[in-house]
Amino acid sequence: MVAIVALLVSLLLPALSGARASSRRVVCLSNQRQLGLALQMYVNDTKEWTPRESGRSERPATGTPPYNPQWAYVLRPYVDSRAIALGWPLDPGGMGGGQPHPGDLFKDAIYYRDPARPPDNHPIHYVLNGISFRAEPRPGVPPQINTFAKPPTKMARYPRPHETVYLACFTNDDDRVFARQWLPGTSNYTLAIGYDLHSASSVNASSTSGIFDQRIEPKRHGNGANAVFLDGHAEFVKHQRMIDLRLWNDHDYRPN
Repeated sequence: MVAIVALLVSLLLPALSGARASSRRVVCLSNQRQLGLALQMYVNDTKEWTPRESGRSERPATGTPPYNPQWAYVLRPYVDSRAIALGWPLDPGGMGGGQPHPGDLFKDAIYYRDPARPPDNHPIHYVLNGISFRAEPRPGVPPQINTFAKPPTKMARYPRPHETVYLACFTNDDDRVFARQWLPGTSNYTLAIGYDLHSASSVNASSTSGIFDQRIEPKRHGNGANAVFLDGHAEFVKHQRMIDLRLWNDHDYRPN
């Protein structure tokens, strides 16, 4: 009898594990779809402007205030009615915008969370495409990426928004490399500056040993990860396609 029970358990555990993984993937995709809808509503309200990278895309790129819009901060009113009621984001103090405790603000923001991500200190589990390309890629030629990041851009400048990643799953931060640099001393208003990427290695590097290495997790959900595209739709993307820079190219080229 014991042997039979043990056999049944051994047969059921893989199925239960697979069901849990599938459930996490579905929840993550649902959250990303909400963010994609929020992006489209923001675009409609701001005469087609899309929030892109913040912190390195300002001209001159000093990395000091005033910053370009941070995606997670400015999209929140479209997924959280409390934000609208408290004057977000026009009032930086609304909902703790000016307080140095980012976790207090985002800890219950479930639409910024991926249940498949290992627990850590990060309140935001997605990263934004802030890569600025300066020329159309050619066969045999590495993608030409600007040293500055992509500033807010009008939707009309994207010829193929349905083919360009906007948000993707954030990498694991097992050694707290990113958390140690982004979280201490920051405010809720500036928190989202960390959750973007602006270099090729942010997409296809093989490690996360430093701040400029891979910031996405292309295998978050098995053999791929979820992603939001510039047109607002979200879908599961296989990992080899996810780390292909062509998927991140918005075809809006800027001189370096």
